[in-house]
Amino acid sequence: MAVIIRQHPKPNEATDAMSQKEEIDEQFFELTVNDVQSIRRDLRAQAYVLFSSNALQSVRLLCFSAENRKHSNDRRQK
Repeated sequence: MAVIIRQHPKPNEATDAMSQKEEIDEQFFELTVNDVQSIRRDLRAQAYVLFSSNALQSVRLLCFSAENRKHSNDRRQK
């Protein structure tokens, strides 16, 4: 985890920075259909990756527990 330490600007620097700051126009906040579709595709891809990794972990757990049952049954029979 990265830690960023930043000094507070001096009063003169703060007023200069505020005067130089540009206003953000309304177009910056507007979403087009293409933007929404792109976001949806990205989210679906992330969900697929998460689902796949969870499914793989479940299969591994089932195999592990089946092997443990086999070994415990073998020990009981001896």
